[in-house]
Amino acid sequence: MSALLRDLRFAARMLLKRPGLTTVIVLTLALGIAGNTVMFSLVDAVLLRPLSYPDPDRLVQVVDVDQLTGERGLVSPADFHDWREQSLAFQGLAAYFTTGVNLMGADGPERVISGVASADYFRVLGTRPAVGRFFDTEDEKPGGQAVAVISQRLWKRRFAEDPGVVGQSMTVSGMPVTIIGVLPADFQSPESNALEEDPSLWRPLVFQEPWLKRDGSRWLQVVARLKHSVPLDEARHEMAAIGRRLEKDYQATNVHRGVAVVPLQEYLVGDMRVPLSLLFGAVALVLLIGCANVSNLLLARAETRHIEFSARLALGAKRSHVLRQLLAESLLMALLAAVVGLLFARWGIDAVVALYAGELPRLQEAVLDGRVMTFTLAISIATVAVFGLAPATAALGVDFYRSLQQGARGVISASPQRRRMRGLLVVSEVAVALALLVGAGLLLRNFQNLIGIEPGFDAKNVLTVQMVLPREDYPDEGSKARFAEHLCERAGNISGVSSCGVTSFLPLTPGTADRDYWVEGQALPKPGEVPQAGRRLVSPGYFTAMGIPLVKGRPFSAIDRAGKPGVAIVNESLARRAWPNEDPVGKRISVDKPEAGKWLTVVGVAKDIRHTDLQSEPAPELYQPFSQRPWFAVVLILRTDRDSGSLVPWVRQEVLHLDPRMPLYDIQTMEQRLATSLSRQRFSLFVLGVLSAIGLFLAAVGIYSVMAYIVSQRKHDLSVRMAIGAQRGDILGLVMRQGMRLVMTGIAVGVGLALVLTRMIAALLYQVTPTDPLTFAGVALLMAGVAALANYVPAWRATRLNPIIALRA
Repeated sequence: MSALLRDLRFAARMLLKRPGLTTVIVLTLALGIAGNTVMFSLVDAVLLRPLSYPDPDRLVQVVDVDQLTGERGLVSPADFHDWREQSLAFQGLAAYFTTGVNLMGADGPERVISGVASADYFRVLGTRPAVGRFFDTEDEKPGGQAVAVISQRLWKRRFAEDPGVVGQSMTVSGMPVTIIGVLPADFQSPESNALEEDPSLWRPLVFQEPWLKRDGSRWLQVVARLKHSVPLDEARHEMAAIGRRLEKDYQATNVHRGVAVVPLQEYLVGDMRVPLSLLFGAVALVLLIGCANVSNLLLARAETRHIEFSARLALGAKRSHVLRQLLAESLLMALLAAVVGLLFARWGIDAVVALYAGELPRLQEAVLDGRVMTFTLAISIATVAVFGLAPATAALGVDFYRSLQQGARGVISASPQRRRMRGLLVVSEVAVALALLVGAGLLLRNFQNLIGIEPGFDAKNVLTVQMVLPREDYPDEGSKARFAEHLCERAGNISGVSSCGVTSFLPLTPGTADRDYWVEGQALPKPGEVPQAGRRLVSPGYFTAMGIPLVKGRPFSAIDRAGKPGVAIVNESLARRAWPNEDPVGKRISVDKPEAGKWLTVVGVAKDIRHTDLQSEPAPELYQPFSQRPWFAVVLILRTDRDSGSLVPWVRQEVLHLDPRMPLYDIQTMEQRLATSLSRQRFSLFVLGVLSAIGLFLAAVGIYSVMAYIVSQRKHDLSVRMAIGAQRGDILGLVMRQGMRLVMTGIAVGVGLALVLTRMIAALLYQVTPTDPLTFAGVALLMAGVAALANYVPAWRATRLNPIIALRA
C-alpha cells in the first residue's frame, strides 16, 4: 500500500508537470466515459432494470395475434372472459384500458386520464393500497355502486392527503363516484410510458352483457402473473391451445386468431431494444477512439521519457516498478476522467430525459444511481488496461544503453515496432470514426426521407383541440351531433379561422377505429377473411380544414344528417381494393353486417393520407358524416391564417358558451403532431450524430497529435533536407504524404467495417439502403478533408523550421 501511495504521489507530480497534455487526456477520456455512462443509464432504465413490481419476471402480457400477418393486437372482452375461465397457468389475469374523463372540481372541469381495470388488476401487479381497498369481484358486476381508486397525485392535489378520503364522492364525467382507496406513491401502471402521465384514477371494468357477445371488436389489454410452479413456455402452450379451441368454436370472429404470452418488460420496451443496443455499441466505439487517441499521446510521451526510464533501470530499478509507475499514472488520469465524465453524464442524462421522457418507454427512470456509477468505475478501470497498455509495453521494451546513447547525442528516435503501433492506432481511430459517421449519415438520410414524405394533408396553420362528451350530459346521438354542429358554427366565426371541422380520430395520434366492411354485389368473404378499413367520423368542413383533397365526387354537406340516407367517402386505397378498375362513386358499402341492411352510398373519394405514422403506407379508410354516427370523442380542427396558438383563449371561450363543464385537452398544432410522430427517429439520429461528431473530433485530434510528434522527432532529418536544398513545398508534401497514407488506410478499413456494421440498422431505415453509395462517398470525403486539415497544420509548421537553429539544437 505504501508503494502504491508513493507511486500515486509521483504520478500526480508527473501529471502536473504537463498540465496541457493531462487536460487533453482527461477531457478525451471524460467524453468517452460520459457518453457510455449516459447510454448505460438509458439502457439500464429501459432494458435492464426490473419493473417496479414484486417478482416482475412472473408478469406477462397476453395479446391477441393475427396468424396471417403475425401482428399483435388488443383483446376482445369475450376472449378475455374465456381465457380467465379456462387458463390454469396464471395466478390471475386482468384486463384494462385507459381513457380520458372530465373531472369536476372547485376551479371547474379538468381533463384527466382514467384507468379502467378488472378486479384482479392490482393483485396481479402485486400492489397494495396506501389507504382503503382496491376493487373486488362485486365491483365488476353491472348495477353496482360507481367506485374509484385515486392516485397519490390526485389525493394530494384535491384532498390534501386527507386520510378520511375513503367514502367521499367526486364527479367523474357527470357521474358521482365514491372513492374506495388510494394508490401507493410509487405505483406506475404498465401504460404509464404510453401516456403523458400515469392515470389519476382507476375505475372497475364492469362487464356489460353486450360486450361478451362476439362482434369482433378488440379493445382490452391483458396482464397476467404466472404461478410460481409454471414456466413461461408452459403458459404459452396452454394459451395457444385455448386459442385453437376458441378458433374452432367461434369461426366467425376467431378464425386465424391466436394468443401470445410475452414477458411484460419485453412488451413495454417494444421496438426500442434494437436502436438502444445499437447506440450503446456506438458509444462504446467512441470510447475506443478516445482510448486509441490517449494511447498515442502516452506512447509519444513515453518515448520522450526513455532517458528517464533508462536512467532508473541503469540505477537498479526493476522493470515491474517502471510498469507499476506508468499504470499508476494511467489509473490517476482515468479516475480524474471518471469524475469529470460523471459531471458531463449528469447533464447528459437530464437533457435526454427532458427531451424524450414522454416518447421513449421507461426513460423517466434513467438516473445517475449506484448501478450507473458502478458501471462508470468499471469502464474507467477498463480504459486503464486499454490506453495504458501500449505505453507500458513500450517502457518494458526499453534498451536503456541505446536510449542513454541517443540522449547524449540529443537525438531520440522511435523503434520500428512503436512506429507501427502508432500508425495502427491512427488507422483504427479513422476506421471507427468513419463507421460511426456512415451510421449517422444513413440515419440522416432516413430522417430526410421521412420528413419529405407527403402525409396527404396540409399541416401548416392547423390547430387541433380534443374534448370528450360525458355520457350523462350527452346521452343520445342527437345531443352529440348538435354539440359538434354548434361547436363548428361558433369556432368558425373566430377571427382568423378560415375553415373548421370535427372528427373522431386525428391522423398521427394513438387510437384505432378499424371496422369490417362488406361491398354490395360482391360475394360474402369467408369467416376470418372479412376485410377491414379505418372508420373516421367527420363533419362537412373536415376535408377543407385538414387540407385533404377529394379526387372524385363531392364532400359531405348539411343534408347528410341523421334520418337521411347513409353516405360515405372512401380513400383511394379502399377504392382500389373494393372496386378495382371501377368508379366507386354511387356504389354501396356497409360497416355493419349485410343482413342489417345499413348500406352507405359512396359520394366521394379522398386522397390517401398516413393516419398511423409516416413510415406506414396508407391503409383503406372510410369516412362517415359525424351527424349520422355521432361519437363521444370530438376533435376540433381549425385552419387559420395567423398564429394558431393565439386562438386558444377564443376557443376556450366559445366552448364555455356551449358547455361550462367541458374541459379541453391535448391542444396542439398538426405541425407539432408531425414532429412528435418522428420523435424516436429523431432520438436515434441525435444520439448517433453527437457520438459521430465526437468521434470525428477525437480522430482529428489523434491525427494531429501523431503528426505533430512525428514532425518534432524528424526536426534533424527535415533540417538536413532543407539545408541541402529541399523547398518548403517538398517538406510539406513529404509530411502530408506520410500522414495521409495512414488516413487513407483507415478510410479503406472503415468502409469495410461500416459495410458490416450498417446492416444492423437496416430495420431502422426507410427508402435508403445500408450500403447507400452517396452516404459512403460523402462520409469518406468528409473524413479525408478533416484528416487533411489535421495533417496540414503540423506539415505547415515543419516548413517553418529554421535549419540552422534546428541543427545546432
